[in-house]
Amino acid sequence: MTRLLLAVEIASFILMGFVIGSFIDSRQGTRPWGTIIGFLVGLSLGAMSVRRAIDEIALRAASGSGRKVVKFVRCPIQVQTDSETGEPVSFNYRGMNYAVSEVLRNWRDFTLLDKEMSGRGGKATDWWLSGHGKLNYRVRTEDGIIWDLQYDERKLEWILDKLLEQKT
Repeated sequence: MTRLLLAVEIASFILMGFVIGSFIDSRQGTRPWGTIIGFLVGLSLGAMSVRRAIDEIALRAASGSGRKVVKFVRCPIQVQTDSETGEPVSFNYRGMNYAVSEVLRNWRDFTLLDKEMSGRGGKATDWWLSGHGKLNYRVRTEDGIIWDLQYDERKLEWILDKLLEQKT
């Protein structure tokens, strides 16, 4: 995801420089110099912006801030949920029952380009327009471990997505 955002960022700077240079060319009659200079300025600003973002990401990684993925699990699990809120209360993984002490965060994810949806001949947007998605829960269990659980509304199944280390 980060790579995609960095690519979009540099592309937007290049496009902005190109458009501004073309506009100056059309007003001043300096074609193609305004476009070339605008493109080069956009490229330079985009490269500086991406470099700054990469430095910030590297600094965050070096300082250890944020949660780190210990293990991508991606396996189906049995989850007991609260009857009122639907949030996970406990789950079973590898024969052990983990009681959820706290839901740290929850979010809904709509995946437009779902492999299974496009593989069945349906449009990938059909699922998104139907209002179905994936409910994600970042939970802390009673033993202090942080997990990402995911409920697929279309398949009606729970997935243990990731095991995260506890932030120190």
